Amino acid sequence: MTAKGATLKALGSSKSLPMSSQIRAEWDKVSDQVLKTMMEKSFLANANSSARAELLRTGNAEFTHNFENGSPIEKSTRFQDALKEIRDKVRQNEQTKINCA
Repeated sequence: MTAKGATLKALGSSKSLPMSSQIRAEWDKVSDQVLKTMMEKSFLANANSSARAELLRTGNAEFTHNFENGSPIEKSTRFQDALKEIRDKVRQNEQTKINCA
């Protein structure tokens, strides 16, 4: 099963999943790393070769991220930054495979 980001955000919203301000603050400290780790594992998984190839086809392009309604997200570039970091790691991983072959 897959879900769009907006759906996942709604599931984790404070209305559907109330969090204390302390728990929210703790989550905010680690959420970027959790996002990066999950994305990295997904792109590096052997079963996800088509997504990995698609990521590599972006070359050095800059990533953008829009809300589902099409409006740009201006307050944070964490998703784009995570994709760039992961793209670099995937490139390194692919190059290592070539060098070891």
